[in-house]
Amino acid sequence: MKHLMDHLEKNGQAPWGTALVVGAGPGADLPVLRRLAFRRLILAEAHPRLAEDLHQRITPEAEEEIRHVAITPTPMGQATLHVLNNPQHSGIHAPRALLEQAPNLRVTHTLTVPAQSLAEIIQELQLDAEEPNLLVLDAPGAGVELLRSTPAHLLHAFSWVLLHGAAMDGLYENDIALSAAPPILHDLGFDLVQDDPEVIFPASAALLQRNAARIAVLERETHIASLQTELASAKADAERAAQDLHIRIETLQADTARLNTEHQTRIDALTQDRDQQAKTVAEQKAKLDALTQERDTLRTQAEEHKTQAG
Repeated sequence: MKHLMDHLEKNGQAPWGTALVVGAGPGADLPVLRRLAFRRLILAEAHPRLAEDLHQRITPEAEEEIRHVAITPTPMGQATLHVLNNPQHSGIHAPRALLEQAPNLRVTHTLTVPAQSLAEIIQELQLDAEEPNLLVLDAPGAGVELLRSTPAHLLHAFSWVLLHGAAMDGLYENDIALSAAPPILHDLGFDLVQDDPEVIFPASAALLQRNAARIAVLERETHIASLQTELASAKADAERAAQDLHIRIETLQADTARLNTEHQTRIDALTQDRDQQAKTVAEQKAKLDALTQERDTLRTQAEEHKTQAG
């Protein structure tokens, strides 16, 4: 770490803002960190004994603060810490190939410790992205995973990222080599400055710097992608609305045709009833006229017979 911190001291921009150190251990790197005179130094350590040792070494009056938490990729409140006989190799993931590379190491027990996601602690710190802030990730078996799971705009609060990790895959469960991190960070807007030549295999460390120009391009691309997604969604909504309207129109047309048919059927039935009733009336009138005529004829005949008889 000293080699990379020397580079920061020579090439960084003072005054420094906040340094967030994930996996601060017992505080062996405090003198190197203090050289840069950060305005605020936040030290996160999950191992209880290491956190206690660290507590004895900090200076709260100098804005040095300890967070006794495991930093996790996602919010979970608590995490299982796999404790090794060398506590600085303890982590939230179980060791795998590490035990083959270093046969003197072994898991002694597990602990349930408080946990906070990297995104949560960054949001909580309310960092000023205009300040030169530093993120140190020394989380055995989880460094690359922490980066991949944290939203880019939160990582952009840091001008520099000092990343500790493995030189090979599988030292810890689901862990990948640190060489996979620079491409990930490059896509997030960070450039690899240099590797640490002083780190001993199978460990590895790298220093990365925020690239404001690339971040601006990435943000524009993200904005364009968001607009395209919104446009596609709006188009899909419009197509669904048009389809729904078409279905409603067809339904209304079908209902109108059905009602017109029913109405015409009723009219035809009523017309038929009217014509039948008119026919019946005409027949009854004809019968009545015939009866009236017959009555008049009989009456006339009766009067004639009466006249003849008189």
